[in-house]
Amino acid sequence: MEELKVAAISMNSGIDKAENVAKAIEMVKQAASQGADWIQLPEVFTYIGPYSRLHQNSDGEGDELIETLGQLSKSLGIILFAGSIPETSHTSDNKVYNTSFVFNRDGSVIGKYRKIHLFNLIGDDQKPIYQESSGFLAGDSLVSIDIDGWQVALATCYDLRFPELFLKLTQRAKVDIFSLPSAFTYETGNAHWEILLRSRAIESLSYVFAANQCGWKADRKRCYGHSMIVDPWGSILDETGSDEPAIAITTIKKSEIKKARSKLPIYHDRESAVYS
Repeated sequence: MEELKVAAISMNSGIDKAENVAKAIEMVKQAASQGADWIQLPEVFTYIGPYSRLHQNSDGEGDELIETLGQLSKSLGIILFAGSIPETSHTSDNKVYNTSFVFNRDGSVIGKYRKIHLFNLIGDDQKPIYQESSGFLAGDSLVSIDIDGWQVALATCYDLRFPELFLKLTQRAKVDIFSLPSAFTYETGNAHWEILLRSRAIESLSYVFAANQCGWKADRKRCYGHSMIVDPWGSILDETGSDEPAIAITTIKKSEIKKARSKLPIYHDRESAVYS
């Protein structure tokens, strides 16, 4: 497929898993009704709350949630990037993986990525504001998949701050689009979100497809929103704005990737042997 209509959804998820899932399904259906072929939900869209309750709100392959999301993608005939969910770990009683599942148009799982970099944010008093390692286990594998003839690399939220991860993914294969579900905080997002997304696109001359959480959470923490689709030249094609759930939707084209890479032949000019 040379062109695709893609949608990135902002949600304000909370502690009520059933309510979050129902809202996600509603918004996916809304995006599909607008013609989106690929639809992305944000990070931890099923549950945002105390780490102590992560395990009881977790799911794994074969569980009802995964079946529901597969049936949703099949019924709508879409590729569903199901943000991320707390994925049940069979090696830990109280910690879970932060896992992205990708569903094909037939409802099958065609991609699965466990977030590698766990977010830490330290306050001015040197006490942790966020410490994901208290509730999550880190993944250890890079993931890229071919979907509809597009090379797609998967990353999640805090991974965005580690350009070497993105470089490694592009060294494995020329990535057409990076998928990046997120729950970027308002403080860090206001300062860095757009800059980092556009940087990752420009560095690789690839599309970046990022769905972010928005609004205030139960613990009085706030997410930045601004789900965004960025083209290979670093231009923002669409975004959702800040505090309210919304959908960014646009058409992406392989011809734009070719155009950017013909102007700047970075893959030919890269001197990897010198600095690898």
